[in-house]
Amino acid sequence: HRVINYLDINRVEEDNREWDIGLKQGLLNCAVALPCISAGMVNPMMRMRGAARDKVDNVAKELQIMLALLDQVNAQRNEGTPGKLEAVYPILIGKPRDKDEALYPDTGNFFLDGSAQWVGAGGLVERVSPATSKAVEEFLGQHAIMISDATRSRTVKSTVSSLLALQGALLWNHGELPEEKLFETSEFWHMVQKEPPVPPLDLEQLKRLKAELRHLVPAIHEVVDRARAAHDLRDFARRERGDVEPGDA
Repeated sequence: HRVINYLDINRVEEDNREWDIGLKQGLLNCAVALPCISAGMVNPMMRMRGAARDKVDNVAKELQIMLALLDQVNAQRNEGTPGKLEAVYPILIGKPRDKDEALYPDTGNFFLDGSAQWVGAGGLVERVSPATSKAVEEFLGQHAIMISDATRSRTVKSTVSSLLALQGALLWNHGELPEEKLFETSEFWHMVQKEPPVPPLDLEQLKRLKAELRHLVPAIHEVVDRARAAHDLRDFARRERGDVEPGDA
């Protein structure tokens, strides 16, 4: 089963001028988006206050575009929609465990370790962040994508809570997992040390995280298969109606 991955951290340049180009290649051409939701991802979004002084948050922008594309797919199930996105399948990642915890180096449970509480405890504002919302609408408009009322009114908090409401995968201790190989001399480990994640991970935690992610691969393949089948079915219906010429899709 071959799945082509698009990792924005590898393919999108830090320069914002290249961001839209990279995102178009990614979100508009993938069947399933797999946003990784963690306390470390949500925490920077707490700086957004829903005020005119807010800066554009690229993570929030990407998440809101995912949801806008999904809104359009759900609203026009039997019609053609820009892009190929059929599903958003969040991967919920808990906090790393401390070395003195019994289940170290396993990842914590997102819903039990306080990660999910970041959303409901008032840390994320229930207000639209103007700069990010404007950037989302500009991107959608450039690609002839419907800008719905839901998109215009999507708040910082509802961006994350909407993702949590979707069917997703909970990444945490799955019992005995095959140990992944990752060495201190590897290029990947050097990259992690150069730009440490938040919260930080040691080598053993990173190896277990890799094993937990690999454990999810069959479930992700099932989601991708269903998404591709849904896209093919809608494309077939469009052809039957004569909406597209053969080879246009």
